[in-house]
Amino acid sequence: MGSKVSGSISSKTDYLINNDVDSSSSKNIKAKKLRVPIITEEEFFNMISWESEVQELLEVKIKLPNVNDTALFCAKCGEFDEDIDYICGRYTVDAKSLMGILSVSLNSECDVRLHTDDENTKNKFIKSIRFWIIEGGEKNENSTK
Repeated sequence: MGSKVSGSISSKTDYLINNDVDSSSSKNIKAKKLRVPIITEEEFFNMISWESEVQELLEVKIKLPNVNDTALFCAKCGEFDEDIDYICGRYTVDAKSLMGILSVSLNSECDVRLHTDDENTKNKFIKSIRFWIIEGGEKNENSTK
C-alpha cells in the first residue's frame, strides 16, 4: 500500500485522518464537500495492519544541531535496512531523508524510532548515532507492526 501525506485536501485525497470526524474545521468541511472519507487514526491503523505481530521498537531522543550533523545522521541511518522514523512534535518523517528532517526541525529534541526486534541491530544503531543521543534518551517500546 503506497501513501503520501499532504497538508491539504483535494479531489485526489483518498482519506482525511482526523480523530474528530464531526469537527467543523476547514479541512473537514472541504473533505465533506469533495466527498473524501474522514476516518480516525484507529480506523486508519486498522486498515493498514495486515500483520498483527508485536514488534519491539527502539526509541531514542536525539538532537541534530546543524545541517552537517543532519546529513551525517541520515547517512548513518541509510546504512540500515530497517525502517527508521524521525519524530519531532506531531511530524514523523523517514530518518533516511535529509530533506524530510530539514523540513521538520533542527536543533530540537526529537525521537528516533528503529523498527526491529534484533538486538545486534539495535546495538549497532545506538553505536552509530551515539553522538546525537541526548543523555537518558534511550528506551524500548512494544508496538503493533
